[in-house]
Amino acid sequence: MTLGPLDLAAGPRHLPHMPDADRASLDPYMALIVGYRKSGLSLNHIIGCPLDCGYCVRHFWGNFEAKTPQLLCSTDEAIEQLVGHPAFRPGVTPLQLFNKATDPFLPGVKPHLF
Repeated sequence: MTLGPLDLAAGPRHLPHMPDADRASLDPYMALIVGYRKSGLSLNHIIGCPLDCGYCVRHFWGNFEAKTPQLLCSTDEAIEQLVGHPAFRPGVTPLQLFNKATDPFLPGVKPHLF
């Protein structure tokens, strides 16, 4: 079976903020924007992905049905939380970006990487 390419160009380029009511109903782990991991810190302020990958970790957190990427907060706010985290050391702390709730290379998500 040969699959054709996904049409990701149709996805949103500008992400909406997640409504407060939706954010309040998130699993606490999913609502966490900066997370401490043994290998560094993870930054996850966007939730939602249309790709339906069978191996995706979103299956574990009950948000696999969230198909449209949405911001939990602005990227500037997320960066402030990151650099203000007690475990953050500039130039030293390993970072993981968008590793639990979206694909970092979706058209609407990718601009938030850099």
